[in-house]
Amino acid sequence: MIPIDVALIQTSPADPRGYLNLGVSVDIVKAAVENASLVIAQVNSLMPASGRWFIPMEDIDIIVPYDEPILEFRAEADTEISKRIGRYVSRIVQDGDTIQVGYGSIPSAILSSLRINGISAFTTELLSDGNGRVDEKGVVDNARKTIDQGKTVASFCMGKKETYDYIDDNPSIEFRTIDYTNSPLVISATLIWWPSTALCS
Repeated sequence: MIPIDVALIQTSPADPRGYLNLGVSVDIVKAAVENASLVIAQVNSLMPASGRWFIPMEDIDIIVPYDEPILEFRAEADTEISKRIGRYVSRIVQDGDTIQVGYGSIPSAILSSLRINGISAFTTELLSDGNGRVDEKGVVDNARKTIDQGKTVASFCMGKKETYDYIDDNPSIEFRTIDYTNSPLVISATLIWWPSTALCS
């Protein structure tokens, strides 16, 4: 809907077939690449490759190889109040629930407090450090999702290097465009009212 003259994007290095990966930010980047008159790609070997969104090199007008650490987001320190809220909220999350979280001290505290196994699903706009830690603990299995079964789905990732390392080439994590992750139709099809769904933004 908005004319784009130049899309300046960052990608992982090309795979053996000559495809670049959009890495931690698929959200609106894919649409920008498809609609811009000029596409400039910074190819960064520190960019993790994840999900299905690959771009053939012939679709890029200018390639700039330049390695630099991916921007990290460090949440504010947990306070005793946020930890207490996290413990309270985690008590209402039951086996089989679908949850969606944002970023910040309270969502992080909620995720850190989860101890049950078999939370049904993560389908979220943002994948944060908290999501990654819960995934690694095996708390989320995504097995009961009606779509994208077995996968944590997000639109972009903001976190620390440890989270970026975790998602790199991880087949259980898939990045999608924002019109997919934020679509009410997709959300309603993904949510399992199992008995409850917790939105922890």
